[in-house]
Amino acid sequence: MKKKRKKEHAWWLLNPKYLQKQIDGYGYYFSWGNYVISLLISFGGIFVCGRLFSLSWYMVMILAVAWIIMLPGMLLNGYKNMYEHKKFLEASDYMEQILYSFQQEGKILSALRDTESLFPEGRMRTTIGETIAYIEQGTYEHDLYQEAFQKIEEQYPGRRMIAIHSFLRVIEKNGGDYRNGIRLLLADKALWVENVLLLQEEKKRGRTRVIVALLITILLAAVFHGVYRTMPEQYSIINNSVTQIATTCYFLLNMLIFRKANQELAKSWLEREIEDDEKKVREYWKIVTQKKSPYRLSYRICYNWLVKEINLRFPQWLMELALLLQGNNVQVAISKTVTEAPTVLRPELEKMIEKLKEQPESMEPYMEFLNMFQLSYVQSAMKMLYAISESGNGDSQEQIQVMVQRNEKLLDQAEKILNERKLAGITTVGYLPQITISFEMMINMAVFMMVFLTKMSI
Repeated sequence: MKKKRKKEHAWWLLNPKYLQKQIDGYGYYFSWGNYVISLLISFGGIFVCGRLFSLSWYMVMILAVAWIIMLPGMLLNGYKNMYEHKKFLEASDYMEQILYSFQQEGKILSALRDTESLFPEGRMRTTIGETIAYIEQGTYEHDLYQEAFQKIEEQYPGRRMIAIHSFLRVIEKNGGDYRNGIRLLLADKALWVENVLLLQEEKKRGRTRVIVALLITILLAAVFHGVYRTMPEQYSIINNSVTQIATTCYFLLNMLIFRKANQELAKSWLEREIEDDEKKVREYWKIVTQKKSPYRLSYRICYNWLVKEINLRFPQWLMELALLLQGNNVQVAISKTVTEAPTVLRPELEKMIEKLKEQPESMEPYMEFLNMFQLSYVQSAMKMLYAISESGNGDSQEQIQVMVQRNEKLLDQAEKILNERKLAGITTVGYLPQITISFEMMINMAVFMMVFLTKMSI
């Protein structure tokens, strides 16, 4: 059903009114004059390529029709890219401002009003206004502030947005010293913004590399085609139907590569990282925790996968825990993280909580957490948590700050791992022009050899 909708969406973009509506939804003005100019320039390029590669008129028409179909989607991706970047900046500014404003009075409503006044008319200001109106009218189902903040979280999704709102709700409800928590959230937000901006630059560079690779391979193909054109007529393959089809397919594939490179830039910078299915994770844990695994290869694959996921998710979980430690003891804070904890950590957290109930003052439950992987930073964090649980309130705040400082480096590494995953798409696309040029050259070479051998046999 989803695939069908996507196809319908792509075909509907050929309707000028529908394309205009989609671009209007992103908050931008669309000029049909510029669209016509883009089409004319594109047709000029297609005509030049057709002449350069001796394509028949109907092959040129196929390329022109294909471009007409692809162009609206690529234009829409350009507007979506600008929209998503603006949305990211708005979310970043909001998170920073709501924390600074809350720091002044410690009240959500006054912080929201202060934050709203700093945004110009637009999506963010409207959404904050709706949130304020929901709080002021006072009618709610379960939790007033949670339901109000959901209006912002739906428009600007993300783990950090939810973490900030959860922290503000807890302080509003229970009170307490929130300065350390706000400093922690601001530092985490700054780290996230820095890594997202780096990711954006890397994706732009990746797109540039794709375009350069396409131009170089097309130039190389033109050089080889020029060689075929200089051959005697009896050996010429430029008018051969197989060559014509292969060259046309080559250009169609290059168009698709160019479109894919643009799509990689037109993605949300706010969406939460999709975690793996819990059933899959628990199956991996089952294989790894078997004392005698009958399948050593599957054990090694599962073990390595779990280590990578722990490296990525543990710093995020520790960040959430540090926030909860501002108003809870260690055991209560750990218990509160379980429902929203990363899937890969949940089995071990559940075991840890059960053991803490049996041995609340023992160090053993802490040291047994993920101990089979022998990860030094996990063991260090667990020792620190045990020390915090045993220390007084004054000492614990200092120890929490030390733990947070250590975790910042791990968070930075985790963000870079996420960036590498998100760059995989554009990196793969960068290799595709080499494949398409190889495909075109091999077919032309095969056709030439067949023509040459046929003439020689005669």
